[in-house]
Amino acid sequence: WICPGGKCLEVGLDLQAVVKDVEAADRYVPSVDRLFRTAAKKLGDVCIGVILTGMGDDGAEGVEAVAERGGRVLAESPESAVIYGMPGAAERTGHVTALLPLEDLGEQLARWLDE
Repeated sequence: WICPGGKCLEVGLDLQAVVKDVEAADRYVPSVDRLFRTAAKKLGDVCIGVILTGMGDDGAEGVEAVAERGGRVLAESPESAVIYGMPGAAERTGHVTALLPLEDLGEQLARWLDE
C-alpha cells in the first residue's frame, strides 16, 4: 500500500489498511510510527516491521512497539542505505532483529514467513 499525501495509514479491523487524517501527535506525515504501532497492536508476535533508507527517525517508536509485543524488525544496513537516518534510528532502539543489506532483506523476510 502507498499512503496518500497528507494522510496516515493504520492497520484496522480485519487487518485492512485504513487511511486516516493527520493527528497532532504525528511528527511525520505519513507516519511509519503510527502504522507500526497499529500493526503491532493487531498482530502481536507475528508482526514484522521493515525499515528502509530514509531521512529522520520516523519508525523508531514503532519499532519499539513491534518489539514490545514480540514482533520482529528488519532494517536496511548502512552499506546499502542511501540515507541511513531511519534504519539508524531503528537500530539505536536496540530492537532491530536483523540489520541487512537491501539485497538480503527479501530472503530474510521469506524465511521468517516460512516459519
